[in-house]
Amino acid sequence: VQRICAIDGVTTLSLLPLPPREHRRCVETLLGLEGPLVDAVAQRTAGNPRFAVELVGDFVERGALELMPAGFALRRGESLALPDTLHAVWAARLERLLSTVPPSARICLELGAVLGEDGDTSEWIGVCKRAGIGDIDEVKGVVTMVIDALERARFVVVDHSQGGALRFAHAMLREAMTRLAHEGGRLLDHHRVVARHLRDRARRGDDERRARHLLSAGDLDDAMPVLFRAVHTTIACEGSARATTLVEQAFAALDHAGAVEDHPHRQRAMALRARVLADAGRYAESTMWAQLVQDTAPREARLDAVRAQALVCARRGELDASAERFQALLRLADHLEASVGGDDRTDHRHDAVFGNGIIREDFVREDSDAVDDALVGLADALYYQGRLAASAATFNRALARMQQRGDDVAMATCLWSMAYVALWSGDPAAARGLVLRSQKLARAQRLPTLVGLTRNALGDVERIAGLPDEARHHYQEARTILQRAGSGKVRTVEVNMALCSLAVGDVSAAVAAAAGIVAPASDAGEQLLSSLCHGVLAIGAARAAEWSAADAHLAAFLEPQQRGLVDGEHAQLAEGFAREARHHGEVWRADVAARAAREIWLGLGRLDRLDDGGPSAAAILAQGGQGSKA
Repeated sequence: VQRICAIDGVTTLSLLPLPPREHRRCVETLLGLEGPLVDAVAQRTAGNPRFAVELVGDFVERGALELMPAGFALRRGESLALPDTLHAVWAARLERLLSTVPPSARICLELGAVLGEDGDTSEWIGVCKRAGIGDIDEVKGVVTMVIDALERARFVVVDHSQGGALRFAHAMLREAMTRLAHEGGRLLDHHRVVARHLRDRARRGDDERRARHLLSAGDLDDAMPVLFRAVHTTIACEGSARATTLVEQAFAALDHAGAVEDHPHRQRAMALRARVLADAGRYAESTMWAQLVQDTAPREARLDAVRAQALVCARRGELDASAERFQALLRLADHLEASVGGDDRTDHRHDAVFGNGIIREDFVREDSDAVDDALVGLADALYYQGRLAASAATFNRALARMQQRGDDVAMATCLWSMAYVALWSGDPAAARGLVLRSQKLARAQRLPTLVGLTRNALGDVERIAGLPDEARHHYQEARTILQRAGSGKVRTVEVNMALCSLAVGDVSAAVAAAAGIVAPASDAGEQLLSSLCHGVLAIGAARAAEWSAADAHLAAFLEPQQRGLVDGEHAQLAEGFAREARHHGEVWRADVAARAAREIWLGLGRLDRLDDGGPSAAAILAQGGQGSKA
């Protein structure tokens, strides 16, 4: 429900209790009760239709009603003692059911309630066996008996289309069952049994569930490293929207436990919040949280804080700062990775591990992930500096590490980035192949954010290959996927859609789109995106011969290039402006833009773009003026 409510356009309507008159009419229609019983039920359920439904259902289940001339009434000898709450109704019904089954069935049912709808029948059997109910055949017999009893009582439905998942008739049934386990002093042990089962099964996605059960058991030190690992996985697999929810759960647990500001767990939570905010495009907040992480924080917290700061610099187009941050991350991660693998690994283990929830391989993996992140970040920085060969070599170094340990998630991200190096090196076929490899891995690993990014990349490949219709389709799909994942990369897709409109000559649509993106991109500090928007707006102003506005947009567009950016998209936009200016006889303006395009193509080593027979930068320069105002 929380995830649905977070979607744009979804509103929540809070339902108040029914007024007394309407509630009495509701109770009257349930079964045709006689007047005095209607009054009693309506008064006790106080405007809650669900409570009324369950209370009358309880009368029926107990056989407490008989048909009288004025409607159903209590049988002679039955008490009108009504449960105080809906929980009490379900508890009474459960106790009647449990009185018909052996004690082992009670434990079995309690474990099923603790699993909830997350579990299925096979998992339920495994958890019951771990709890010591019996061997596998005995457990299967008990589970079958319990399911039959629950289905006869209409307490659950077994969803065979979902692997035998149990669907409780009402959330209150599960809550009542767990409450009975709590009152019997068994609930905490049940949560620990489920957590151990999930630990030993070790499937992707189990960390979040395991952490939730450990927290419910009150085992904070065991739970937090598992929850932090779940955040790492979720950032890669589902994006920042779901990861944000997990980070908030971590902070809520720490607040409940009274963890102080410099507590190691809280330091890790701060660093992860910085990473999630950076991924969501909330750069100022990300920077603030990263700066709160202390030098004495655990190794993973320091790694995540530097990763967040490096990502923010990269997204903002601060190339030198980005490279510096990624170099710092590489030095830190390389040192820690070597230390953990060397003779002093025991000391470093103490620095990284809290409780019994994480083993050495886990934080070795986190250090390795950080090395990979640093290499990919450095490769990106080299890419934006136009050093495509060096960028490709660094990407290949990272990819080799990922392949060596079989990390398909990391490989998918790396291949996606490598596609852009191939694209602007002038090899769209290689770029398309890399994107498709990345997309195949992303789909196999269920990585929706990366699936969205690969769809965007395919749009870029098709647009630059002169296939705008195919490109637009990819962009539309990418935007939908990334919006659902809560990724800050949605703005990138929207800018690309504006460029796509420009490619088909629909300048007005491109200008309208860019005008709607430039301010949010600028406010977020995404200088590369905002500069592309200014490039589109400059072309629109030139088309309208509004030269004062065109000059302002052109200056903003060229600013990243003056700070070292070497990007093929900027070269194409500069050429587009030069064509418009030349068409209007604005030779010196055409000269400024054409020189900018020429510098970029030279920086990328794309000599083919300087003399391609068309209205290239070189051709415009050959016809241009002296650039007196350049």
